[in-house]
Amino acid sequence: NSLCLWCCLAWVATIVMFWYVTAHNVRRGLLPAPRGVRSFLDEFTWVLPVLHIGIICMLILTRWWDFWTS
Repeated sequence: NSLCLWCCLAWVATIVMFWYVTAHNVRRGLLPAPRGVRSFLDEFTWVLPVLHIGIICMLILTRWWDFWTS
């Protein structure tokens, strides 16, 4: 029932690297994807990691809200 700052930073780095490598592989055709997905990842590569990290932040806020507001 605690969060380690070092672990949280490792999560963020891993999530960002995962999405950028996945986007790179989709854009280069190494992972099959529809044309719409490829064009989306060409323009908005940053959306998926931000969304993923944002969801995790909301879950952390929900879990720890009582602790932080007391």
